[in-house]
Amino acid sequence: MRYLCFAIAALLVPLARLKAQDASVLEPGARVRVSTAPQASKPAWIVGTVIAVTGDRLAIRPQHDSGGPIDIARNTVTRLELSRGRHSKALTGLGVGLLVGAGAGAVIAPTALGAGRDLAPTDARLIGAGFGAVAGALIGLVVGAGSKSERWQAVPVTLGGMGGAGGSRYSIRVSVNLRFRAR
Repeated sequence: MRYLCFAIAALLVPLARLKAQDASVLEPGARVRVSTAPQASKPAWIVGTVIAVTGDRLAIRPQHDSGGPIDIARNTVTRLELSRGRHSKALTGLGVGLLVGAGAGAVIAPTALGAGRDLAPTDARLIGAGFGAVAGALIGLVVGAGSKSERWQAVPVTLGGMGGAGGSRYSIRVSVNLRFRAR
């Protein structure tokens, strides 16, 4: 019975830590995009780095602007997203290139390989699909590796979600200690 309690406790520990990783409080140096447009369906994004977060203001250094920081009133922010990094699309390019290359090879090969040769059309299609898939996968991999996109995570537009003087970084934790006795 004692080992069962340890096993249950060991399984519950990772679940308790997941909630702590979910909190996204803005800190200076974080890359964000902010919209103050009243129409949230078509936001006009300001992308930049957070300089400071206070009780009623959000200061951002714009990405492509050398004019200086922008000071935004927090109550005018309609949408706010935090950057979670950039990633390449190499695997997507590989998959798309493989499929397109295989399809193109299967269509082109019977006319290219079948003229004057003793080769069945289905065999020509298979050979063409194989070569086309390899060539397409390589081209797609190179193109996909060169294409990068940024992942964005929405941050609640509340004082607590944005951090600063209006929000708190600390949470209340409650723990329960159970003791079982074996009879």
